[in-house]
Amino acid sequence: MKTPAKIWLWILIVINVVALINDFASDTVNGDGWITLIETLVMLVAVAMILFLKMKAGFYLLCVYTVADLFYVIALFPMLVLYLLIGAILRIGITWLCIRSSWSEMK
Repeated sequence: MKTPAKIWLWILIVINVVALINDFASDTVNGDGWITLIETLVMLVAVAMILFLKMKAGFYLLCVYTVADLFYVIALFPMLVLYLLIGAILRIGITWLCIRSSWSEMK
């Protein structure tokens, strides 16, 4: 895996660890906050599978996570549809562009 891919995946890990800490610090674990917590953990697992285990399944899990997250947030905030679509497309698109050269090497 090339350096840009590793940098991007580490950025995703750091962002999600910060989000996880924020979830616990802001006490959003009550009620619907558990869904956010689980989504963040799934994102971390998906990125770790790509970065550390070099598994294609991590990218597929990232795609499934992104679609599920998109539907969940659209249900809560329907006025943010365009913003969410752009974010989802960028998350998957940048990740794919970064790992596509090493796709054949991945398990």
